[in-house]
Amino acid sequence: MFLSLQRGFSPFIHSLLDDLNRLIGPVYLVGGALRHALQHRIPPDELNLLSPHALSQCRQRLEEAGYNTVLGIRHNSLLLPLKRQENPKVVEIATFRHHPGQPPSVEEDLSHRDITSNAMAFRWPDGPFIDPFQGRSDLQENCIRLVNGAATLTEDPLRALRFFRFTLQMSGRPDPRDLNQCAATLIGPVAHERIRGELDRIFSLPLRDSGSRDLLQHLFDCPLGRSLVPEFTLLMETAGPDGASAWLRSLGTLLIMTSPAPEEEVSFLDLRWTALLAEVGRIRTNHAEGEGKRDPTTGRVETLLQRLQFSKRRLRRITSLIQHLDLTLTPPERVLRRLLDSGTPVEGLFRLIRARQESEVRDPEEIRKTGETFIRAMRRCQLMRESLKRLRPCDLALTGGEIMDMARLPPGPWLGKLREALVDWVGEDLRRNQRDMLANQVQQWLLNHAEF
Repeated sequence: MFLSLQRGFSPFIHSLLDDLNRLIGPVYLVGGALRHALQHRIPPDELNLLSPHALSQCRQRLEEAGYNTVLGIRHNSLLLPLKRQENPKVVEIATFRHHPGQPPSVEEDLSHRDITSNAMAFRWPDGPFIDPFQGRSDLQENCIRLVNGAATLTEDPLRALRFFRFTLQMSGRPDPRDLNQCAATLIGPVAHERIRGELDRIFSLPLRDSGSRDLLQHLFDCPLGRSLVPEFTLLMETAGPDGASAWLRSLGTLLIMTSPAPEEEVSFLDLRWTALLAEVGRIRTNHAEGEGKRDPTTGRVETLLQRLQFSKRRLRRITSLIQHLDLTLTPPERVLRRLLDSGTPVEGLFRLIRARQESEVRDPEEIRKTGETFIRAMRRCQLMRESLKRLRPCDLALTGGEIMDMARLPPGPWLGKLREALVDWVGEDLRRNQRDMLANQVQQWLLNHAEF
C-alpha cells in the first residue's frame, strides 16, 4: 500500500515531501491530496501536511532553507506558495489540533476533522497509514459521513455546509442521519467570509447531473440554507408568469451556463452567482404589496454581497451584469459600444442572456436559433473590441490645440490630415506616443507639406 501511495505522486512532489520531511518532519499527508492519491487521481491545487513542531519553528526552518512562507487564514497553518503551473500550487502546513488537556497527536487531530475520508493521515514516506474512522472504506464506497456526528457540527457549524459541498464535489452518497443533522443546523457566529468561501466552492463545481441539482435544491430549502442566504427562500416563494418559482428559473440558468473563454473578463463563478441573484432585486420587498410590484434595483443584491464579504470588484461586476440582463442578444450598435466602453464584461452578459433564454424553452429549434444568435453576438462583440483598440486622434499625447500652436496655423483640414498621419505613425509602435517624439514628427510633416 505504501508503495502504491508513493507512486501516486510525481517526482517533483516526491522531492518536495522528502525535503519538507527533512526540515520539519515527521510530516503527515492529509486532506484532499491523500484522498486523490488513494484514488489514483491528479493532486489538487493544495497539498496538506501536518507537522508536530510549533508553527514558528517550522517557519524559521523553512525560511532558513530558502522557502517563502505566508501565514494561513487559520491560526495554526502556514502556506508555502509554489511558483509552478501544475498542481499542487501551494503547500499548507498545520500543527496538531487537540482539546485542552489532551496531548497533541495525529489521532487527536484527525478526530477534529469534518468527514471520515478527510480524517486519514499517511506519515511520509514509509507510513504508517492512520485511519481511526474507517475513512478509506468510506472513500471506496463513496460514502460521505461525519467523523463524530453531531459533535463534529457543534465544534464548527460550518461543517454542515462542507458536508453538502463534499457530497456534491465527490458525487458521494451521504449518510442519511448525518445529512439530516447537517440540514437542520443553523449557522451561528461564523465569519461571513468563510461562508462565502464554501458557497464559492459549491458554485464552482460542475453541478451537471440531476442528483447535484436535487441536492442543491435541498440545501437551500432546508434550515441550513435558509439561514445562510434567506434571499433564496424568497425566490422559492415567488412564482413567475409560468407558475415556476424564481428560484427554479435561476437554478436552471446556473446549470445551463457555459464556461467563459480564458480571454473573457469574467469568471464562471461570478456568472453563476449572477444567475442566482438576478431575480433577487425583482422580488417583492413586502408580501403585503400588490401582485407584480418588484424592486428593479440591485440594492438587495448589493446588501447580500456585502454581507457575504464579496470584494468590491466582484460586487461591481455582478451588479453590472444584473443591471443589463434585460438586453437581448442583438443590442443596437451604440448600446454595445457603451457597454464595452464602460468595462462591462459583455461576453459574460451574452452567456447569461443565452442561458436564461434556453432555460425557459424546451423546443430544440428555438434552442438552436438562440445558439446561432449567441454566436453572432459574440462575433459582433469581438469585432467591436478590435475596433475600439485602434488608436484614435484623441489618444495622442499631443492635443489638436498644441499641434496648432506648434504650426502657428489656424484650424483647418490640414489638422485632421496631420493627426491621422500621427495616428498611423504611432500605430506602428505605440512607444512613439510621447510628446517629444510626436513634436518632431509634426515638424517633419509640416516640412513635407509646405503648402500648409
